[in-house]
Amino acid sequence: MIRYELYEKKRISNKIVEIPFALESNGTKRLLDLFPLFLNAVNGNTVIIDEIDQGIHDLLIDRIIDNIKEDITGQLIFTTHDTQVMKQLDVSSLYVIQVDSEGNKRIVNISKASKGKIAANNNIQKLYLDGYFAGIPYSDDVDFYDILEGIGVNNDK
Repeated sequence: MIRYELYEKKRISNKIVEIPFALESNGTKRLLDLFPLFLNAVNGNTVIIDEIDQGIHDLLIDRIIDNIKEDITGQLIFTTHDTQVMKQLDVSSLYVIQVDSEGNKRIVNISKASKGKIAANNNIQKLYLDGYFAGIPYSDDVDFYDILEGIGVNNDK
């Protein structure tokens, strides 16, 4: 059996230091996992990634998407909760998951959801966050004391 430990070199206090990769952040580890997938999309393959931004700073993932989008010869399909990415991509490439009052879900292309009424200078991210395309999560206040009471935990302090 072959055992190895991956190291990386980083500049810390103006010195190049070798650090075991196992000590890196989850986001940095996730990026290393994603790079072969990005290379596959650039090389003409179809790649599907769930939660592409998981653990990765939104500015960093946005920069990566901006850098790779012109080089892809295959197809890169990904899900994300990072609405910043909407600024990087053509509206025809953006889809939302809409949920009706009965909990039925459907995937809708944003350009079709808007019935073609999106002007070139519209801020897609703002329109989405304002609920124009639906697909935004329903959020309400959570009463944690009610939850504790409901599960029979005494919250008297």
